[in-house]
Amino acid sequence: MKPDNTEPRIWLGLEIKQLADDLISYQQLELDELLQGLGLSAEAFADPAIRLTLHQELTLYVRIANLNCDPYLALKHGLRQTLKDFGILGVAMMSAASLGDAWRVAVRHSRLLSYSGRFRLQEQDGQLCLFMQPAPTDAVTSVFETESCFAMLLAVSAELVDGRVHCRQISFTHTPAEEYQQHWAAQLGCEIRYGQPENMLCLSAEDSARVIPFAHPEYSQYMNELCENRIKALQNESGVAARVESLLRRHEGKITLPETAARLSLSPRTLRRRLAQQGSSFQELLDQVRFERARHLLLTTQLTVATIGLQLGYRDVANFRAAFRRWAGVTPKAYRQQSSE
Repeated sequence: MKPDNTEPRIWLGLEIKQLADDLISYQQLELDELLQGLGLSAEAFADPAIRLTLHQELTLYVRIANLNCDPYLALKHGLRQTLKDFGILGVAMMSAASLGDAWRVAVRHSRLLSYSGRFRLQEQDGQLCLFMQPAPTDAVTSVFETESCFAMLLAVSAELVDGRVHCRQISFTHTPAEEYQQHWAAQLGCEIRYGQPENMLCLSAEDSARVIPFAHPEYSQYMNELCENRIKALQNESGVAARVESLLRRHEGKITLPETAARLSLSPRTLRRRLAQQGSSFQELLDQVRFERARHLLLTTQLTVATIGLQLGYRDVANFRAAFRRWAGVTPKAYRQQSSE
């Protein structure tokens, strides 16, 4: 997809840089593969002054999650985050009087944590519980985002009160391998439940009431206003291409242009025109989502090429092979073999 030069730009987030460096340094991912089709060169990506469209940044995050082969990366990445990495949201949380209030600030401005994710707080059995519904992308990215976000919140919570935070319970909707479950429990030292109806992170009443030692409540209103202004700017930066891609990921590429247009309350003709105005097309976005999903399945599963093709909506495996060769320059089998060498 060609970038829309008229779309407002945002600074490349430190989180994306860190995760990209992890995949390149420790998983031998080629940067060109990560940037493919985004109109970004390796030189531009390395420029500290680079500004991206919101669509480009969201696409990079989804690619990182799907190309990642380290099952512990989301946890490790989240736990190494600091208030400084949270930017203006971190400063706003620091202005809160207590840790519970800081969580309320984070949920109030949750689009600075996850632009499309949804959060809510609820007091339950004497605990302050945060519920998260990740961005409507593919299943792999949703799990990665939830794990990373929960780990980040625990890391910055400990920094806010200058000491360890005792999380009472964590619940996830997904169910990973037993070895992975044990690793999370050992790292966080609390009860973790899997296969639950909702993603939930619970803070004890004692920790919720803990005073933030360097709080500046006199700046609270001002910092909250800055967060609200930043969110308004992000809302203006999200174009129709990002919304279409989000729907495609949610449905794993198994949604037609007319169905997508209907969900966006547009006619198919209007949707085509608006995508063209952003230098894109429905087919380009569909190919991009299918290609990323295909690469993830080829690298992380033992599914046959025919089965992967079916999961992506190709009834004829020959059509899937032809499409993959067009995207990657090699067949699915060759791509899997090259990556395992």
